[in-house]
Amino acid sequence: VYLDGTGSNDPNNDNLSYVWYSSAEIQLSDDSIANPSFTAPIVASDTTYYLGLVVNDGYFNSLPDTVSITVTRVDIMVSSYPYDEDFESGIGGWHPGGTNSSWQFGTPEGST
Repeated sequence: VYLDGTGSNDPNNDNLSYVWYSSAEIQLSDDSIANPSFTAPIVASDTTYYLGLVVNDGYFNSLPDTVSITVTRVDIMVSSYPYDEDFESGIGGWHPGGTNSSWQFGTPEGST
């Protein structure tokens, strides 16, 4: 995700400094530049994050400007795996409903 604070300006054309703030889950590339970026976290459900920007002209801080970004949960579909046998009359895929999208090859314990 790319943020852009370059629309900020100063009527006296003073140099500006930037301070971005966000929740702990968001790791900005640099919170003191006009246009930082971050990689959206993997979420278990749709999650909204709020980020803010304060600009300073060397004398005064601006009022905070905020933006909300919603990160959407993405279901992972395993469509290929090292198992070469039909399962219930057809080739299938696994669709995990939880947050753990890993699997392990093996034989189940006990009789089936």
